[in-house]
Amino acid sequence: MFIVALAATVHVSAQMPGRLEFVGDGSFWLPAMSDLPKTVQKGDVVTVTLGSDGMSSITLPQMTYTAMGVTVSSFTITDARWKMDMPTMVSTWEEQEFTTTAVGTDGNSKAVSGKMSAEYVHKDKTFHIILTFKYGSMPFEIIYEHTGVYVSTAIDAVDNDVNASADGASWTVSGQRVSSCSKGLLIRNGRKYLVK
Repeated sequence: MFIVALAATVHVSAQMPGRLEFVGDGSFWLPAMSDLPKTVQKGDVVTVTLGSDGMSSITLPQMTYTAMGVTVSSFTITDARWKMDMPTMVSTWEEQEFTTTAVGTDGNSKAVSGKMSAEYVHKDKTFHIILTFKYGSMPFEIIYEHTGVYVSTAIDAVDNDVNASADGASWTVSGQRVSSCSKGLLIRNGRKYLVK
């Protein structure tokens, strides 16, 4: 029993170095404008930094609601409480309120406040988060939902291969070599690029 628990702990700690990146599609919309389509942002990166004290920080990407021309700058939620259930290997962020700031496109700080919840399934390395929040003086609530896959392990493996050869090849986050004109989240010479 102890060996199984130790093996599970080693597996989790190997997968959770503190900072985790999840790449996937994000959806952004205003519920008050339900007749307008959602904006889907392909290849959004959500970064989660886990603390051993049950606290975490979550950095969201820039969000643009194309139907209204609204852009919300990237922001970080700090002190987000999380817990892990060892038998199921699932980490959860039960619904909680947050308040933070973001620098707007005008260069001024904007207040961001709302509620969020999230779940990380370690077995399949998927992370899902949903936020409902107010941004600056906008009169409507905004919803952002993201489902992504943990990519740091693949990026580390590609970094090692690319750094060894330094040939300028392009790689996907899953470690596949692709043409240099490919689109999406790519890795070249050990650095990540979002190519549109």
